[in-house]
Amino acid sequence: VETSLGPNCRPPFGRISVVEVPLSRPDLASVAAEVPLPGTPLYDWGGIPDFTPGKGCHDIQVFVEMALAAAACMGEGQLWDLSDPVHPRITTHIDNPAIAFWHSAAFTWDGRYVVFGDERFSDQDCESPTAGAVWIYDLDHPRNPVASFQVPRPQPTDFERGLYCTAHNFVFVPVPDRYLMVSAWYQAGTTVIDMTDVTDPREVAFYDAQVPTGSDAWSAYWYDGLVVANDIGRGVDVFRLTIPSVRGARSQSHLNPQTQERLLR
Repeated sequence: VETSLGPNCRPPFGRISVVEVPLSRPDLASVAAEVPLPGTPLYDWGGIPDFTPGKGCHDIQVFVEMALAAAACMGEGQLWDLSDPVHPRITTHIDNPAIAFWHSAAFTWDGRYVVFGDERFSDQDCESPTAGAVWIYDLDHPRNPVASFQVPRPQPTDFERGLYCTAHNFVFVPVPDRYLMVSAWYQAGTTVIDMTDVTDPREVAFYDAQVPTGSDAWSAYWYDGLVVANDIGRGVDVFRLTIPSVRGARSQSHLNPQTQERLLR
């Protein structure tokens, strides 16, 4: 039966595809496995019209050296053991009723913490300090969050116009001994958050455009001394971050924002 989402997209979904890509012949990529997601809750999209309830994960962040993945699975967070990459195994289901939609994830480079982002689809509760926040979890005790963070300035919110009080896509700066996270934050622009004290995250830099159009930042990534931000209305902004705490950041020959390769010790 064909659904409104297309002939091959049928609820309840509830699986991921593992794709094998020969690096010398990427055109020969093939699906190595389709892996079910047992215990993943059905997500109903908060009653948004025309969205079919289903099971699945929005973003999956992989830490290669740790053989670990953090999966933002709409209705919950998950941690996966990737020791056998063709057969990922869910090790932890993380529930947090304060998170409306588990959207993104990123690990600290020392492998001690993971941050999940909450994407909000409603403007009714954006006055709450945790609405659309990012949440920090200790990987040794991942059931309960250590802290959360929301940017400390007003954000215009109007769901019908696509204005959200929420973090979107983010990465950590690869600098030893500090936790600096670069994130897009829609109408709040692009932000850098110091989470070195995980119990007291603080914004240490931001760019929130007002003219000629206001910020609507979709993603923001650190790469070799630069912050590259993709803004829905403005296009691409490239920033040089000069705060002292980024000194010593490791150079990277390449970047896939969804993949962290090596631990920084």
